[in-house]
Amino acid sequence: DSTADLLIVWVQSSMWALLPEKNLDGWCPWLAYTRGPTRAAVVGENRRGSGVGMAKQLVKTIWRIFYASDSDLAAKAVLINVRRLRYVSLLAIPVLLAHIVVFAVVAEPQGEIEKLWHERLVLAHSTALLCMLIVGIGAWHTPARGRPGLVEYLLQWGTMALVLCAGMAVAAIDQLVTTAITPFLSMTVMVAALFLLRPVVAFGTFSAALIVFWVVLGWLQSDPAVLLSSRVNSLTVVSIGFCLATVMWAAFVRSTRQRAHIERQRAELAEKNAALELLAALDPLTGLANRRSFEAQVQREMVNMRRAAGTASLVITDVDHFKRINDLYGHPFGDELLREFAAALRSRLRATDLVARWGGEEFLILLPGCDTAEAVKIANTIREQIARTEFEIRGIKINVTASFGVAPLRVDEPDALPHSYRLADQALYAAKQAGRNRVEVGVPESAFQHAT
Repeated sequence: DSTADLLIVWVQSSMWALLPEKNLDGWCPWLAYTRGPTRAAVVGENRRGSGVGMAKQLVKTIWRIFYASDSDLAAKAVLINVRRLRYVSLLAIPVLLAHIVVFAVVAEPQGEIEKLWHERLVLAHSTALLCMLIVGIGAWHTPARGRPGLVEYLLQWGTMALVLCAGMAVAAIDQLVTTAITPFLSMTVMVAALFLLRPVVAFGTFSAALIVFWVVLGWLQSDPAVLLSSRVNSLTVVSIGFCLATVMWAAFVRSTRQRAHIERQRAELAEKNAALELLAALDPLTGLANRRSFEAQVQREMVNMRRAAGTASLVITDVDHFKRINDLYGHPFGDELLREFAAALRSRLRATDLVARWGGEEFLILLPGCDTAEAVKIANTIREQIARTEFEIRGIKINVTASFGVAPLRVDEPDALPHSYRLADQALYAAKQAGRNRVEVGVPESAFQHAT
């Protein structure tokens, strides 16, 4: 707590003026991915003029960035790093070969010191070339999988150590002819740009590299002024590497979370669209297919029937004396009865049969693979079972009957469904006229055939 208080006081006193609201987003890119609630709170505190609140939020943001731990993101970063190594090795190998050729063949050393410099550079680059060949082979032969294993971690950390050590080694060798530490700068920036590293990991990695490099410089450089200059420059190099690595990690986290958010939104949208399509295809009262959905399913079934030269029948049914039931018990009771009647129909049909609420108390059934005789038999079975069923609705037990009209569905006709429906409707009317609780068959000759 005392450390946090000190940080708050420091931020409040020295950073407040540097972070006006209009510049908050652009001040530091690695703060960007923690916007949202944190940023809203910061802006809210800013608008209320609370410097302490602003400072606290900034400290929390820095803390989250530096120590945030997300195992899934870290694992994904390792896999990305290994994939990058495949292509980096293809580029690094010819570059290292070019360095070896230049210092071993092309360039002529002038004097013993320069000759020693060339020899050591050739040795360093040859060693790096051999290691990079191993890294490339390992990266290309690593199988793709969901989470990294030991091989992936060894490739990542081994390559990072190789690159940083190569930079330090070449910079140390260069001390024979120059005080510049450009190779260390190049390799540090390369590690920061190539590898996705959590900020805390990047801080530890570059700090360790800085300590090792300072020790190496102490061994090789005897001039105190040059040594101090090189160490200060290396500190700047490491700071640049850490900042770059933090920016790269923040961009990776932000883009990954945005993609995940978009994928979640897409999945939710697809789920809602599927639910809407289902609702649009169902009758809200009974849960059966509605008229439009039934017509579409019948058209698909007719296509299959044409291919296989199959047969099918259409059945219309409704509850006898349904208007009287509505008048006696009320429309809510009638709705419950229709719901129970629809469930009874569905439970007594095959899985391949289609049933829909056509309108009011009228239901339409498609029986694929059934000729008229088989359809009549199925309709009679359902009629008898419904007549024996005692429906209990709102504490009231009631027995009902149903009438059925059956007609063949002739797929070779241009208006097969309307024509078959008209015949089945005529048969249903005949069943009603004949005393109800019956099955009648509609025939193309417009005569009514009694089938009970």
